[in-house]
Amino acid sequence: MALRGTRIATRVWLWLGLAVFVATPAFAQDNRPLTDPSVPADPAVTPATKRVTSADGSVSTEVPVGWEVEVVDDEKFVLTLIVSVPETAAENEAPAAPGAPEVETETEEPPPRFRIRVVADDSVRRARPQPFVERDTVAQQFDLDPAQIEASLDPIPHLTFEWATRGRDLRAYFGYRRIGRQVFVVTTVEIDPSDWLGLRAGIVGVVQSLETTRTYDQPCPEGYTETVLKGVHFQVHPDVPKKEVALIKKRFTVLRKAFESGLWKLRFTADSPPIVLVHSTKGLARAICAAADDRRFGQHYDLDTQRLFVVPFGSERTMASADFAQSVQALFIMESFGRCVPTWIIRGLTKQAAAGALTGKAAPVIPEMFGPVPLSLPPLERQLDGAEESFFWLLFFRSGPVRYRKAFDAVVAEATRTFDWDTAVRTHLLSLDQEKLLKAANAFVAKKVKIDSGE
Repeated sequence: MALRGTRIATRVWLWLGLAVFVATPAFAQDNRPLTDPSVPADPAVTPATKRVTSADGSVSTEVPVGWEVEVVDDEKFVLTLIVSVPETAAENEAPAAPGAPEVETETEEPPPRFRIRVVADDSVRRARPQPFVERDTVAQQFDLDPAQIEASLDPIPHLTFEWATRGRDLRAYFGYRRIGRQVFVVTTVEIDPSDWLGLRAGIVGVVQSLETTRTYDQPCPEGYTETVLKGVHFQVHPDVPKKEVALIKKRFTVLRKAFESGLWKLRFTADSPPIVLVHSTKGLARAICAAADDRRFGQHYDLDTQRLFVVPFGSERTMASADFAQSVQALFIMESFGRCVPTWIIRGLTKQAAAGALTGKAAPVIPEMFGPVPLSLPPLERQLDGAEESFFWLLFFRSGPVRYRKAFDAVVAEATRTFDWDTAVRTHLLSLDQEKLLKAANAFVAKKVKIDSGE
């Protein structure tokens, strides 16, 4: 399970609660996913489009000229469209067999009619991980098995699946697009499956052509000085001594180099850089982010705004440095992969960073406060729920036998490419002989993990 905020579940329930299900005839079902090679490719020639704009003018997108679109003013979404597509229904009708008599129908089939809604999520910084972050949450809300939901980056980050309500089968689509420091989620949950192939290109185009004048900026606080270090923005209060600023930047650089020394790479874009706010006191940090008060030593990575709050290390320098290392590691993971990394891996990696800061030694040496070493680890499957022993599992995967280090490296390599951490873990770790894996992990923890007393 990855780190997932309550905003996702709230957003999904909002879409479900507001969905207007327009009665359209049920044609032959098409359950094939977008990536099924038997599905015909979209036309090479892009259809002519027209641009539609939200009532307040802040969001616009392009739709095919054949779509009849009504823009609805809905305060719950930044853009809501009611769409009718007269020509699609005719395209989806099965052709009559040669020589077959014409069959008169009593009524004409009504055209497809559905809603497209767009929401701006300022708590998410990357679009590519989101299909994998939201897959489990969406499955739960729609009462589906996650395996029934297609999460993919092709041609854009999206989720799509079929679901049933009120005796009808429907196709749902969630598309994700990042603009600046916001991710826009475009969704429709009420497509008749038989109309899907005819509508798919147009709906994908809505996501791809989305534009906005909305901004979610996190400007440098008044009086603070902003400097940039290899793309990372440091915003520093004037009362922080220059010596402390230099120390913070130096330790940040060392941690970044360690993070990027293997398969990991810190990934971010110029229009959405990592931000480190350096305050002179915890009180100033609290004034900007109330959650900063939760951290005893003043170092805090805020998941909602995805900023790192730092104060000089002070008299408890060692503990503050460990807190700093743990928070910086969280920033690196979130900036690079969003919230799709399994919680047990995040916990293990961040705690490992703190251990290194406390001991000054490489793994598998750990500080005394992280002991005692467990007599036995629980099976790896349980770690997917984020148990505390995740720290020792990560020590094993990063410092244990070569075979298992390579298996974990394969997880990172695949997830770096696909963002689908859950599948990568199943493929490269859970596919191993679990009995042998657990035996090897317990032997490593018992024999190789050393506790540093600090003396």
